[in-house]
Amino acid sequence: MKLGEKARYHVRSAVMSDISELARMQLDEQKEMLHHMGITQISMQELAKTRDFYRLQIDDNEARLVVAEDTESGTIVRMGLGRVKFSDGYVALETGEVVYLWIEPVCRKTGLAEDIVAELASFFRAHGAHSLTVGYAKADLEAEALWRRLHFKPVWVTAAATLDGLQMSRPEQSSPP
Repeated sequence: MKLGEKARYHVRSAVMSDISELARMQLDEQKEMLHHMGITQISMQELAKTRDFYRLQIDDNEARLVVAEDTESGTIVRMGLGRVKFSDGYVALETGEVVYLWIEPVCRKTGLAEDIVAELASFFRAHGAHSLTVGYAKADLEAEALWRRLHFKPVWVTAAATLDGLQMSRPEQSSPP
């Protein structure tokens, strides 16, 4: 990023008029992930649910939806969603969870992701959280590099398999004597 380029972006809380753009960004990210799994379309019902989801997040006092807006074009190029999480037995009593972070591909590696996370961290501190959690796809090396750079360390692994690809090993059945 060129000197002064970062000043072109403004980080702010999302507002209702951002919802269509936020839904588009999330669906673009989902399409990118699903493409790797051989799925190429997302339904209109999914789009409607996504818009409703963002409306709820903007109104939720325990969530913070943040965007980075290009001040020259007025377009949103990044978004992050954080939520105060209460103990589920695996994390500290009050923890911030970075639920979602999306960066338009042309704006990646600019340092603005850190600005979004900093804004979310301020929100979490104000709500008494002392730690943060985040989940990301293991194959997403850019995401892993970002979170490691911000001092996140993997502590819990979620693995996935398709039912068609699931390999089950069963003990050989011995024949009766």
